[in-house]
Amino acid sequence: MNAQPNITPATPKPVFTKLAALFHIEPGEGRVLAALFALAGSIGFARVLVQTASSAIFLATYDIAILPWVYIGSALAVPVMGYLYEAIEKRLSFERLQTLNLGAQVLVIAALWLSLTLTTSSLPALVLLAWYEVLWSMTTIGLFSTIIRLLNLRQAKRLLGLIGAGDVIAATLGGFLAAPWAGTFGTVSMLPGSVVALCLRDCGRTIDLAAPRSGRTVRTDERPCRCRARHHRGVVAPAARTDEDGSIDEWERINA
Repeated sequence: MNAQPNITPATPKPVFTKLAALFHIEPGEGRVLAALFALAGSIGFARVLVQTASSAIFLATYDIAILPWVYIGSALAVPVMGYLYEAIEKRLSFERLQTLNLGAQVLVIAALWLSLTLTTSSLPALVLLAWYEVLWSMTTIGLFSTIIRLLNLRQAKRLLGLIGAGDVIAATLGGFLAAPWAGTFGTVSMLPGSVVALCLRDCGRTIDLAAPRSGRTVRTDERPCRCRARHHRGVVAPAARTDEDGSIDEWERINA
């Protein structure tokens, strides 16, 4: 009789390995991706709570005819905050800048929450709705600056969709929880909830910054960059920089 071949059954891949293959996550990227996903999720959850609370409180306090003026105020406040952010980032390290960004959002929301809770003034409701657009802009800047800090261009192209899904999932969850939350604890209580979510966002950012910066090399077949980004103190700028192995950071090689 012919000897039967010794066939070793294939070992099934772990679930995480299968997911990594499905979403094109390369080895060494899992920890940073998970932290950025959580970071986007905490931001999305905080924003939906502030948006829901600010809209509900405003509509319960003011006439709808005032709403256009609120958006005009937001349109003026956002560029002013952007200008201040750009001026400050030239003087602070990346970590301090992100901490200042977070602290400013937390302080403003906490102050408005205390004003709505302890006073009968209607002004905080007006300011809160206008500030939401500033919150959205500044948290978006914080998220994407952290992504640029940790991922090279090739990684960002593959993983940005997954990272953004954290924001969408958390915002959807927050939307479903908004009605029972307001009915149980009150609409104003969403504001301290958003503060907690923003603080979790800072924990995620800290994990990201502590993670090893793997995969920041680039293939030699990518086309050279046709534009150069500015250097900022404390930030790993996407301009000419050579890694220890002699390869150039991929952010220099932006596809035309």
